[in-house]
Amino acid sequence: MTDMRIARTILEQIKALDHMALFAWGFKNAFGLDDGIQFDVNGLVFKGKVVIKLTAMDDYTITFGRMNRKTFDFDVKHKAEGVYCDQLVEILDHYIEGK
Repeated sequence: MTDMRIARTILEQIKALDHMALFAWGFKNAFGLDDGIQFDVNGLVFKGKVVIKLTAMDDYTITFGRMNRKTFDFDVKHKAEGVYCDQLVEILDHYIEGK
């Protein structure tokens, strides 16, 4: 798969589980990565960047973090590994909205 196909697939899986989730999280500034997608969220509990990457095991690693404005490093706040497509919204909602 190309980067945009993987990114589109991830978004389709999220929308299939909860069509209002992206709206609720304040989803914006999305772009495709080689093996996933990155986007910004403005949730109740977490505000920052979310990176979802497809692994060789056909599951996802989700990283929540913020860009350090002084060093331009990505400061990881939370990381969830071994996430399957049917768990995407549940895991994302837990860290972004605190549900």
